[in-house]
Amino acid sequence: MRFLAVIFSFFLVIILSCNSSKDEVVSLVDTSPTFQELSKGFKTPDKQYRPETWFHLIGNNISKEGLTLDLEAIKAAGLQGIHLFNKAGQPYPNVEPIKILSPEWEDMIRHAADECKRLGLKFTMQNCPGWSMTGGPWVPVEEAQREVVETTYHISGGKNFNEILEIDSLYHTADYNYQDIQVLAFPTVEGDDLKPLNPSSFETNNTIVPWGAIFNPNSKLTITRTTTRLNMPLDVYRASGISKVNDQDTWVKLNYEAPVTLRTITFPQIRHMTMGTEYPVIDVNIQVEALIDNKRAEITTLNIPDANWNDRRKHLTLTIPETTAKEFIFTFKGSHNIAPEFIRLNSQPRLHNHEAKAAKVLRRLEKDVEIEYAKNTVIKANSIINITDKMTADGRLTWEVPEGNWTVVRFGHINMRLTNKPAVPEATGWESSKLDKITIENHLRKGMIGNLIKDGGPIGDGKLHGLLIDSWESHVPTWTMNSEDLFSEFETRRGYSMKNYMPATMGYIVESPKITTKFLRDLRHTMDEVFIDNFFKHFATIAHEMGAEVYTEGAGGEVLPIDPMRYYGVSDIPMTEFWYPKAPSDQNEYAKPIYNAASATHLYNKPKLAAEACTQVGVKWNEHPFSVKYLIDYNFAKGVNHLVFHTFSHTPQTDVYPGSSFGGRIGFPLVREQTWWQYMPDWVDYLSRNQYVLQQGEYVADVLWYYGDHYERPPFDLDEFPKGYRFDYLNAEILQEKLSVKNGKIHVENGGDYKVIQLRDSKNMLLSTAQKLKELVENGAVILGDKPKDSPSLMDDENDVKELLAISDLLWGDTESGIKQVGKGRVYWGKTLDEVLETERIAPDVIVPEGLDINWIHRKTNDADIYFVASKENNPIDVALSFRVSNRTPQIWDAFTGHQQNVKIWQKENDRINIVVSLPSNGSAIIVFSKENNPPLASKVTHNNKVILNTETGWFQKHLEDEHIQIDFKEDEFMASTSGDFVFYQNDNTFKKSIVLKETPYQTNWKLAFEDGWDTPKSIEATELKSLTEFENDAVRHYSGTTIYSKVIHIESLGKHTVLDLGEVANIAELWCNGKKVGVKWAPPFEFDISEYVKKGENELEIKVTNTWRNQLIFDNSRPKGQKKTWTTAGPKPNETELEASGLVGPVVIKSLL
Repeated sequence: MRFLAVIFSFFLVIILSCNSSKDEVVSLVDTSPTFQELSKGFKTPDKQYRPETWFHLIGNNISKEGLTLDLEAIKAAGLQGIHLFNKAGQPYPNVEPIKILSPEWEDMIRHAADECKRLGLKFTMQNCPGWSMTGGPWVPVEEAQREVVETTYHISGGKNFNEILEIDSLYHTADYNYQDIQVLAFPTVEGDDLKPLNPSSFETNNTIVPWGAIFNPNSKLTITRTTTRLNMPLDVYRASGISKVNDQDTWVKLNYEAPVTLRTITFPQIRHMTMGTEYPVIDVNIQVEALIDNKRAEITTLNIPDANWNDRRKHLTLTIPETTAKEFIFTFKGSHNIAPEFIRLNSQPRLHNHEAKAAKVLRRLEKDVEIEYAKNTVIKANSIINITDKMTADGRLTWEVPEGNWTVVRFGHINMRLTNKPAVPEATGWESSKLDKITIENHLRKGMIGNLIKDGGPIGDGKLHGLLIDSWESHVPTWTMNSEDLFSEFETRRGYSMKNYMPATMGYIVESPKITTKFLRDLRHTMDEVFIDNFFKHFATIAHEMGAEVYTEGAGGEVLPIDPMRYYGVSDIPMTEFWYPKAPSDQNEYAKPIYNAASATHLYNKPKLAAEACTQVGVKWNEHPFSVKYLIDYNFAKGVNHLVFHTFSHTPQTDVYPGSSFGGRIGFPLVREQTWWQYMPDWVDYLSRNQYVLQQGEYVADVLWYYGDHYERPPFDLDEFPKGYRFDYLNAEILQEKLSVKNGKIHVENGGDYKVIQLRDSKNMLLSTAQKLKELVENGAVILGDKPKDSPSLMDDENDVKELLAISDLLWGDTESGIKQVGKGRVYWGKTLDEVLETERIAPDVIVPEGLDINWIHRKTNDADIYFVASKENNPIDVALSFRVSNRTPQIWDAFTGHQQNVKIWQKENDRINIVVSLPSNGSAIIVFSKENNPPLASKVTHNNKVILNTETGWFQKHLEDEHIQIDFKEDEFMASTSGDFVFYQNDNTFKKSIVLKETPYQTNWKLAFEDGWDTPKSIEATELKSLTEFENDAVRHYSGTTIYSKVIHIESLGKHTVLDLGEVANIAELWCNGKKVGVKWAPPFEFDISEYVKKGENELEIKVTNTWRNQLIFDNSRPKGQKKTWTTAGPKPNETELEASGLVGPVVIKSLL
């Protein structure tokens, strides 16, 4: 019978497939959970919905005993699995070092993998030692990551040239592995053979800046990976940069003895001149003026383009309109300071910001800057001569040079000399090429992973479940390992040769600025495809053959100048990251985007968006789950739905406390001896329930925001977007392959429905994009964007551009702004997105009152609308939220407990549903709208004639903890946190409920018991509750761990309902009553319903309160060597003496409803 069922199903699929169009996706099974399945899955999420953790082996410090204890702790915490790394680190005391990649190390990895299998933990590995990125000692120099280099020569014509084209002497060394690409010659353009301009004198209002040395091309510089510095003491300048003087912008006037022609200005790498960690947004504008005909004339204003955190290898070249003068004035404007230690003024003509346009570095392209170049500064394409065949292998060029002055460029590529890092020396080697399939295949098959996964190997036989590509920290490679391969890739993909356009990659203008710009755009397009096809996609192919799925962290749009979504599309689990308390950049979210990855997850139909979670800067050992709740909830609201903690550090010793940490005061300190580790399951349950619902159904948004056709740096997460709406970014691949119009909505195949496409940089558009937009608009799509005027690509020829302009005229009008109906759809231009949404009558999905820091995300199944709402307000808040939902009724699902309850205070209002949500400090809520019919109890509630809850749009109240009047319902029984008359308003009806609450304080006479071994008394009596840090005994003041508070209370009569409010707790509370566990609270409010546990008469209360390690680690700094009780790799410094509140502070009150 089972065989017949399979045959029937097979033919059913064939029949349905034949009856459907080729573009139609046939789905025989609805995978969306029913409401009942959703409810059940939320209460007890399966293992796949649980977080994972990174698991770092530090240096050579590894032991089997420690591995077993660590992995058992991870299992006990309820985590799903580990991502194993082996990074560099200092030797640990009393630990026998294990040489990495040795047989002994392999035995350790085998043990870890076997233990994961025994414990049922998912086992994933970073693909190489260290975390960056794909390399190791097995990578030969020929397969190392490459970059193009150019050597330029100026020669006179009319003679035979027979000389060696000398290159940098370093290129002759084995490590650089120099390989020639080609040799080109072209007539020297005006100014190209001139040296940088050196002013004779200067004047300024800012004498702190060493202008003379900065503008002098002969100044000596020392260049390292992170700095470019003059060889002189400049502490004051390096601390202040080019800053304002008495609130006035800094200016400098440069004088020359004779008129000079200025065309370009070159600055250091952007991270070599930005102040501190002020990136990636750069707000520096340089006004350029010159004295022309004895009058001060403004020439232009240059913007330093937005960059990226790893912008440390390529100079920045900015272009001004060609200007000849004896005096130039530069005024530095903007809110940021920079501290360049050289600025080169040149007569050489170059394309503005050419390093970024040539895909050598990720920066804002500054496309709007248009310069008129004189004819004698432009290389005519037909004047470029390829003389590669005239150079011998040793670099000797034999060439009959035509008349005139000629420029010869010897193009080559070298090993970038980047290594995997941070790894111990024996595990360090070259980074493999990212542009060649064979190199990444060799890296995986012949390197660490291939050796470990072979039959019978440490992670073979199915023990490896995943491979990780950590965040891109490997700069930007620009050439393939074989010299001709990139040429072939380009011509195959773009349809024309790039060989004669190579001077454009150096900033030369070839044929015209327009043609040069179009070629460079095509180069960026090609590099995008080669990175994705040859590295990301091929990595996944090999990983899948090894039985592993792939996690891919941030690269495109962060460091790599490629499509910020498409590389995620070829990964199994896209992965982003967020840091605690903020990213290393002063600009936090600008530096670490989430929305690109979230959009890829939604549009490429990936169920999970993982995140390297809570990567900490500045570990203090005062961290606990509530410390990061606001941050995790916020990133849940941005689209993250699968946490991978950074990090659990391996502790090889079995007798140290708290144990290892990641090092460098980085990494959220997850260790098995963490004071609060026994409460990890409670935290993980909360996270897992949230992750479960956030992986169900489809993400809901109204807008698709098209990146554009330029391979430009993407928008930032915090860029302006209409409140109450959500969006997904849209790239060319999704636009072309997965977009259609269905039922009047813009539909993404296997994705969601959207209502508007917002275009970006659409004045230049590919013909293929215009054709697709025309199809969508005619079928009913709504589009907002500027009218296209040209193609950005040389792939579109003259006829293609004519067709593009015809489509442009069809879809757009000629006015500055307008709306045009085309077919079933409409095109808007010259209008804001807010105006379009209003005109189209697209109401906000969620209305949050102004001034509140509340974030949300919406997902939808066939049976339910799911909203996750998260507050970043430190105070409790009651707030009316308005949802674009109708014909459904709301429930609140509690991720702490799994409890699900109908919302009582809500109302329908104009096809919307308004509900009142009560959120504690940094609280969150899951609101689920179902088809069930549960009418509201009321739309407004007053307490003693004062409104305390109101569903009116825009209403909210913030509270202090002791002022917050809370109401709740246990089933249908009404409860409140204070006595009084509560009036409920529903339509024109009212009804009253009176509450009489008896409050009994229990702030005095508690017994406190401590864990052994920390110099504290076994127990003490406290006449009054207070922070442990306020006690006289030093050991008590500095105690870290669990303190047991016990007390016998007498209850004369039982009320209908009894709540124990612990007040302030530092940091986690576990309550027992009469020998039974009531529960655990790791987040405020610390209130427990003890109605089912208390009895009339004597009651035993036991409260286990756990604080963090910080106080004990501070205390240990004062203990003599040899008497210390703790060990870790990054404890508090000796000057850190301030203690954290700890223990049960209260006030403790029992509230009985009479």
